[in-house]
Amino acid sequence: MTARPIRHNAQVPDRNGKIFYTSITSLSHISKMLRVEARGIEKSTKKRKKNLFICPYCGRKLMNSSAVCTPKLLCPKRRMVRTGECQQIFMLKSEAQDKVLEITKEICRTLIQEEELKKASKDKRKVTSDEYLISELKAEYDRISNSTVSCYQSYREGKYTKEEYVQLRKTNQELLADLENQISDLQEKVANQEPDAEEKIEQLTQYSMLEQYDGDVLSNIIDKVLIYNDKDIEVVFKGENFIRNAV
Repeated sequence: MTARPIRHNAQVPDRNGKIFYTSITSLSHISKMLRVEARGIEKSTKKRKKNLFICPYCGRKLMNSSAVCTPKLLCPKRRMVRTGECQQIFMLKSEAQDKVLEITKEICRTLIQEEELKKASKDKRKVTSDEYLISELKAEYDRISNSTVSCYQSYREGKYTKEEYVQLRKTNQELLADLENQISDLQEKVANQEPDAEEKIEQLTQYSMLEQYDGDVLSNIIDKVLIYNDKDIEVVFKGENFIRNAV
């Protein structure tokens, strides 16, 4: 005789608090269902790593082959169309990641050298036109502030009437407010023009010392990685000043 699963009648309240009866299988079956549901939640909430690998022929994101130990990168179109350029893509995932890491580190080391040279040159060069203008505006601000004090002294000595002094002070206050705005705008402009050299070098150094491929980290400076076949690869960085995205 085949053993039937044990069933239990359970009273289950609905959302409104009313009781309805349902027939459920054994507790072991319920436990199994809960474990499956929990695994599904865990998979859905687990953050997926950034996939930078792109097919240069159709633009699709590359996928892993079915091989568990040594997965290869391939284009999804490979399974839909048996002929065409997409069929050429079949590179070991570990090899592709190693190449991306090697290229990135080499590029960063080169940029570090360039930044060091720029930094040395910048230390010797004259200040920029914006920086020079800021210093001029600050000098003018100080001059007007001192002028306001002088006007007050002249007023105390009877050289100005009260009305004249009030008008001069009002004019100076308006000039000072305008200068403050100009100085603030220029300082913000200079600050946003280029990241500090030391900061850029520090960030580049961190990338140049990466020991393992990390798509999430590298996506800060890499736009995409094109795989052409089983050996050719192209790393597309985020513009000429790509390191600004990581600073």
